Amino acid sequence: MERSDTFDILHYDINLDVTAFAARRLKGVCTVTFRTLIEELNYINLDLEALVVDSVYSDDIKLDFVHEGTLLKISTSSVLAMGDTSAVTIFYGGIPITSASGFGGFYFENGYAYNLGIGLNDNPHNFGRAWFPCFDNFVERATYDFDLTTSNGNVAYCVGTLISRDSIGDGLLSNKYVMDQPIPTYLTSVAVSNYVQRDVVHESLYGPVDIQIVARPGDINSAATSLQNLGKAVEAFEKWYGPYHWERVGYVITPRGAMEHPTNTAYPVGSVSGGTQDNRLMAHELCHHWWGNMLTLKTSHDMWIKEGNAEYGAHLYTEFAEGEDAFKAQVKTNGMRVVRRLHLDDDAGFLPLSPMPEDKTYNTHTYYKGAYVIHNMRAYLGDSLFALSQSSILENNLYGNLTAYTYRDQISQITGVDMTDFFKDWVFEGGYPA
Repeated sequence: MERSDTFDILHYDINLDVTAFAARRLKGVCTVTFRTLIEELNYINLDLEALVVDSVYSDDIKLDFVHEGTLLKISTSSVLAMGDTSAVTIFYGGIPITSASGFGGFYFENGYAYNLGIGLNDNPHNFGRAWFPCFDNFVERATYDFDLTTSNGNVAYCVGTLISRDSIGDGLLSNKYVMDQPIPTYLTSVAVSNYVQRDVVHESLYGPVDIQIVARPGDINSAATSLQNLGKAVEAFEKWYGPYHWERVGYVITPRGAMEHPTNTAYPVGSVSGGTQDNRLMAHELCHHWWGNMLTLKTSHDMWIKEGNAEYGAHLYTEFAEGEDAFKAQVKTNGMRVVRRLHLDDDAGFLPLSPMPEDKTYNTHTYYKGAYVIHNMRAYLGDSLFALSQSSILENNLYGNLTAYTYRDQISQITGVDMTDFFKDWVFEGGYPA
């Protein structure tokens, strides 16, 4: 029996003090509401790495717990029956961990405090556990409340809806957000600095889309200029994949990134010099709001589904915004890279896209061969069936997850085209069928 078979997390309520920049310390209180899925449940296992748990309560009852490594085992105050809803409140704090890969975890750097929800070389890759106790995998989705305390002119931006931003005395600010759409832990986020914002409304294919760009005062103009094509990218993806499902397009500038947290995408300051030379990265991260955020993967072994589709999304943006010649040039450049370099660049020979070895999850196969295969799938099906299958899968699996096999079978069912041989040749075997 897997952990996900024993309880289902419904909601996180995260209170976080993000004022100790010099000490690089967090202080938090997190209430986790969950529903029991088995006949008798007397403990739950959560994930929390590096931070130290002070105490755990359920209502006013202090609970026993054991915190070893990344696993936090909490005994319930009584045996819970199937269907019971309960909550535990964890008091914790300390210096948060960051990934040795240089990407992932919770950072205090250069006057910013922020998280990146994926650790590129970590196992598991999900990195919600770097800043709050959680069930850290790709498929366990929940809603969120945030109340972040900031100081010294800093403000917090989170995923979801801003409820209030109020002074609470002594130079402190309470920043409250609610995320009502269920997301997995790796997609939730916070960013804190002396931010300002720039808001525009773009009239897209399915109606107006709010776009919010968040940066420091000295970067806001160049960020807005560099990201000026976000609205056009929304149109490109709505054409192929259907309506944008999130409250806003939100890009928040951080020292390192990029990471597709919905409505609060972390985007690197080095990519907003005022030019649009990083349109590929801009479009890739936005496309994740369909491929990755609306639906995600059951395991990291099928990372190509979201990363390959997002990278191909950057191709589709080019086709929409710059025309067919620019699109063909981008596809050819990617194809040449795939055929000539991938088996060398990843130091692993010719890998199948699925299942991808754990230590090779975020490699050039996943991104660039993934996009190469999605382009070939489009040619195999034709534009109308490709668009139908992709948009239908996103809607049919909203807030769900896919494997390579369920992806294959759903395309076959929707289009009437048997995709067995295509997936066998392009996805489940290494190299190329030609």
